[in-house]
Amino acid sequence: MSKSRKTKPVRNKQLARQKARAQRELENLLRSAPPFAPYQEWITLPRKGQGFSEYPFTPEQAAVIGQEAQDFLNRVMRLSPIYGGDMPMAALHLDMQITAGELLMAVTGEPDRVRPMPVAQLVENLSDQEFLDQLRAEHPEVGLSEEATELSPETCAAKIHELHARGYLVLDDNHVVNLAVPPTSPGGRWLLNGHVTTA
Repeated sequence: MSKSRKTKPVRNKQLARQKARAQRELENLLRSAPPFAPYQEWITLPRKGQGFSEYPFTPEQAAVIGQEAQDFLNRVMRLSPIYGGDMPMAALHLDMQITAGELLMAVTGEPDRVRPMPVAQLVENLSDQEFLDQLRAEHPEVGLSEEATELSPETCAAKIHELHARGYLVLDDNHVVNLAVPPTSPGGRWLLNGHVTTA
């Protein structure tokens, strides 16, 4: 048997394990929501609506509800697949920061400090192999890819949401983005920037 035939089943098993782990992490965010206001309200998109990237407004509906409501519903439709159909309001607040081009990031080890992080800088950092290697060494539990690839702003935005959906980014009561380690069991405590949550 050739080497390629041996490695294909192994690769398929690795992908299946990664997919199962990601699904467990999505369920963990839903079962053990972080103890902050942006996670007290959740939006559930019906299964039949999950195949759309935009809300299918008729011209009459669009004229009645206005642009702000259309933007809100389109944002929900676009983000829903990343969050498995159930998303906290935190996802919308995070997306608004991404769209504005800057994340409000908590400083690790200094709970009261916040610094703006331009999304363009994050795109550049995550496309850099040395930066990615350092990030993988510091946070092996996240399962980041081994090889850096040049990211577009859209791909970077999706990756930020994936990390949030898996519980590795959390928005606090002030919508500040924190690096996080989710609890290992339902009802456990979240670790944010090296500090255990008190709630």
